[in-house]
Amino acid sequence: DELKTRKTPGLEVSVNSNLGMSHSIVEKQIEKLKELENKKEISHIAIYTSLESFGSQAEYARFGLDMELFKKNVRYVLENTDFQLVFMATHNILSIYSYRQMIDYIMELKKEYEGKHDGGQRVLIDSSYLSSPQYISLKFANKNMIERMKENLEYMESKSIQKLGSHGFSDYEIKKYKRIYHYAKTSKVDEESPEVIKVRSDFVTFFNEYDRRKGTSLLETFPELKSYYHYCRLVKLDIDYALDGAEY
Repeated sequence: DELKTRKTPGLEVSVNSNLGMSHSIVEKQIEKLKELENKKEISHIAIYTSLESFGSQAEYARFGLDMELFKKNVRYVLENTDFQLVFMATHNILSIYSYRQMIDYIMELKKEYEGKHDGGQRVLIDSSYLSSPQYISLKFANKNMIERMKENLEYMESKSIQKLGSHGFSDYEIKKYKRIYHYAKTSKVDEESPEVIKVRSDFVTFFNEYDRRKGTSLLETFPELKSYYHYCRLVKLDIDYALDGAEY
């Protein structure tokens, strides 16, 4: 609203939104941005939203997210503007198993809205990794998780600009995920170290309580994590047993 009263030719605006709010709010805010753009007060507008997994796994990790509403809002932005849309993906243990679906979703948008932005690709994904909390950090990913990340990377590479043309993933997008894969792969995890033992135990403690409070189920949503969860549960039981024994 303030920009309506100021002369700001050449201004570039980046808006951070999870696009998970009601559709009517998205419509209202987009119309305000379009009004400023039409008055030539803004030279470039980019919408930054957050998503690193897909479907029910995304809804679990980002509690309160309605995936269908999110997709509806994304479509609205792309259909009714020429704004750039950037997905900020903060990778962690919970984003590994549906990331291939995420790749397909981004590819679908890239292809459908190709050529509708004058500053390069219109739909982009920008990847980083989560540092905290440690119990879902990729620093402590096990071999099975790292292998799945490798498969994700190879799948993403198969959808590159070099192989698919202008609607494929750019070198920048692929390199960002490749860097995260190598971060997980090269992290030295000693299962006997106090730090790792605590991380495994905290994983169970947190998600048991999370599911109790939210009425969710980690293992129903992430069946791929069953063996890891049960391993972490044994680690926690060992800690609890040791603490109980110390009381006598």
